[in-house]
Amino acid sequence: MYWLCEGLSWLGDRAPLPPCLETETLRDYIENSLAGEFSSVVYQDAAQRRKAGLPQQTPGPIVCLYNSLVEHLARVASSNNLQALSWPVAEFVMTGHRTDLLSLEWNSETQLMLLQERILALRLPPVPYIDGEEDWSSVCQYCADYVLSLPADSKEQTVLLTRLRWLLNRVQTEFEDTCYLDYDVPNCEPTAAHVPWTRLVEMCVSHMVQRLDWVGEDGSVLTVHYLPEELSGFTQPPEWRAAVGNTSAEVLEQPHSLVVATQQSVRKKHQELSRVETTDTSTADTTDGDLKLEDKLSPAVSALIRKAEELRKKIAQERVQTKSYEDQLQVYVEDGQYQHQPPGVSPFSSPEDMRDPPPSPPGPDRLDLTAQPRRLSLEENLEELRWRIAAGKRDFRLSELRLNSLLDMGDFQAKHFQYS
Repeated sequence: MYWLCEGLSWLGDRAPLPPCLETETLRDYIENSLAGEFSSVVYQDAAQRRKAGLPQQTPGPIVCLYNSLVEHLARVASSNNLQALSWPVAEFVMTGHRTDLLSLEWNSETQLMLLQERILALRLPPVPYIDGEEDWSSVCQYCADYVLSLPADSKEQTVLLTRLRWLLNRVQTEFEDTCYLDYDVPNCEPTAAHVPWTRLVEMCVSHMVQRLDWVGEDGSVLTVHYLPEELSGFTQPPEWRAAVGNTSAEVLEQPHSLVVATQQSVRKKHQELSRVETTDTSTADTTDGDLKLEDKLSPAVSALIRKAEELRKKIAQERVQTKSYEDQLQVYVEDGQYQHQPPGVSPFSSPEDMRDPPPSPPGPDRLDLTAQPRRLSLEENLEELRWRIAAGKRDFRLSELRLNSLLDMGDFQAKHFQYS
């Protein structure tokens, strides 16, 4: 018996360490990665272009970035390196006494191919080329055709087309109001350069995420186990990097090009009116000269600016409250009073998820593959809290970028319509 104990002790001292894996539910794995590597990146570029008075990025590079990220997530979740891991030991699982161990099928070829298939189903169809000067009716048909190319049943298509119609109608209404208030020309039509492509693509992404099946063939919630160093190795595609480079070049070479596109649309409509109203001398005279802006902003634009300032003040107040909340959580952790909280709602979650979020394990968590189930220590609680705070900050930043994309129209008009 003595030599048996010595032999087991010797083997234990020289046993290899358990694999360094992280685990998340499939939903968290997808949504966290999209928020960090797609949405925040796209909205930062959109904010830079909006600040410089440039139209939004064309949809092709945005969809290319999204599809590239989806393919990367599928590769990581079904990596060949996972199949090379021989963990857990079959005898430990078969005894039924260890509830913290993975299933023997977690890295089987069947399971990994199932995860790969589910994730790749999120890819969007390629976006056809569209000229930035296309007329509005062609742009609307282009957007509708693309939305109808997405996999969806009749009910989902109705919802998508309704959201698309609302988005395009809002763009057209705001553009017509701008032309009428600032150029005194009614019934102007926007072009492809005025479409908020970032929001349109995100609408399609949200649809694809919400319709994904998160449950396995046995009825259990699908879980992804992955190597963190592989997940962090995502490289943006050349198409997106080139588009970001073009943004920097356009900021220097073609500032306020969105204003120029607006003025071109106004001139086109102005010329149409001048041909019809030949008896109006004042209208005929304007065809030979550049359009003149009003010396002062219209009341409607001023009201938009005031509303934007009020909402920015509210955002600043929310930042102060968030900082206070983080400080209070830190005090709770130091006093040992921290308790687990349910995970928050992702930017891609559906309204049903926001009302009744499904229970899921907090993630990503380092798998404890050697110890029995136990209560988390204070250090582990603190590490989990830090991760949640970082995730909250990321979601808050993403929400702020989205809100600013809706609010800055007033600032854009006030700041850039002086260029004529």
